[in-house]
Amino acid sequence: MMLLQSQSCRIYLAIFIILIFALVVPAPSLAYSYSISYVEDYDLQQMDMIGWGTAVRDVVQSRLNGAGWSQSFCAADGNVDETDFGSQNSGYQGLDGAYLHYHFGHGCNAGVGTEIQLAHWQLLQHDAVVRDEVYKKWDSTNKWVIVDACHVLEDEQWGGALKYSHGILGFASSKMTSTELPEICLLYTSPSPRDRTRSRMPSSA
Repeated sequence: MMLLQSQSCRIYLAIFIILIFALVVPAPSLAYSYSISYVEDYDLQQMDMIGWGTAVRDVVQSRLNGAGWSQSFCAADGNVDETDFGSQNSGYQGLDGAYLHYHFGHGCNAGVGTEIQLAHWQLLQHDAVVRDEVYKKWDSTNKWVIVDACHVLEDEQWGGALKYSHGILGFASSKMTSTELPEICLLYTSPSPRDRTRSRMPSSA
């Protein structure tokens, strides 16, 4: 029964994501950009997901590069920090410089809110991105943020990060480590076989 419920939730999530990303059909000549951050190698060995971050990165790059998107930046493991998530209002603003940002890694509920766990996260020293650091800071070029990590959206206050961005997609529960999310939610970024002149990501209103 629990397995069936889990599969149903995954199906509903997939349908929800596909519906959102297929709403509008802009031309690829608009030259959309994307950025990636992923953490698969943690200081705490039991948190390691070696190989999975790279696999997710490859899917994202393959889908988006194939649709004519350009990569703004790609940060991995210990090189990923809060600034990549747009925590600053000036200077380098990370994901704010790209239309879409995709992050893969661990997330957890810290008791006072959820957090995106970074490479140096420890039980008594949380190296993490928390909602308050990015409150009303997702703006500029950014329109979508995908957080491929457990539990982060269990805290609905993450929606407060959206200033001009359209939305944040992710998980409010635990999840299996896989490449399923990018394979599904980026399915409609490539031109249709019947219409190679158009891309199928949503545009800004």
